[in-house]
Amino acid sequence: MPIIADTSGAGKLSLGQQGEEVPATPADEAGRVARQIAVEVLAKTPALAARIGTAEFTEIVGLALRDTVDQYKRTASERGPVWMARYGCPTWCVLDHAGKDREPGWHQGPAIAMDPPPLQDDDRAPRDVVPFLTARINQANESPEIFGVKTTLWLDINDDTHELDIEGASRFIERMERFLPRLKAMRDRLAEAGRNDQPRNEEAYQAWRTEPLVPAADRLSALCTEQEIRIIAADGPSASDLTEGVLLAADDTHPRRFITPPGQSAGRTLAQLRRALVTPDAQ
Repeated sequence: MPIIADTSGAGKLSLGQQGEEVPATPADEAGRVARQIAVEVLAKTPALAARIGTAEFTEIVGLALRDTVDQYKRTASERGPVWMARYGCPTWCVLDHAGKDREPGWHQGPAIAMDPPPLQDDDRAPRDVVPFLTARINQANESPEIFGVKTTLWLDINDDTHELDIEGASRFIERMERFLPRLKAMRDRLAEAGRNDQPRNEEAYQAWRTEPLVPAADRLSALCTEQEIRIIAADGPSASDLTEGVLLAADDTHPRRFITPPGQSAGRTLAQLRRALVTPDAQ
């Protein structure tokens, strides 16, 4: 029966099944440090202590610490020969068989990951962003005398996992190598395609954000009344060729008119009319 030594201090050791010394797991260390941080922070911030207990705050801090610890997993070779013999680990396995991972007969190497491209207005914390592409080596060798040993490459793309052998991994790499030059060419065309881009009108944007939740048709009607503009849907044989509203200047017999594509929604017409009024080019 294993005898576990006190792990209240950093770097404490436990005695395993054969009496050998095994370092405290990263998860144990994270839990100890989390409680120490929680106690010190709550002692210095009475306002926070009045709203949350030590146990709950320790759990929150611990989750953050364990997220960090998980990024620096030790390989079986770093844990030593005793660990490798006990769990049958290949040198590259990073699973914590004595802790949360368990899983005897299953071994996994460190992952390589590619984060998703940065998104505009993405306010998620870095640890909440799921990698776009992750790869790791996985080996199943439980009861090898019955089931054999199977080593594959696990490729995680978003929420889908693809299990590849050497041939499958080679095919995937070849396809990626063919795809990258095409992606680079498209990136180069991006400059040409976006040559007329313009920054957001902050004043108009803030006004839009604070606008009351009034139906688009009502807002369009109010804007037309204010600006003395009449909305006219295009008709005739060429009407379908019109994709953007056109603002026409007033003349002796007509007020300003905004000619729109046939069947266009009030919301889209409102957005186009606002753009036309900000950058007037009335005919």
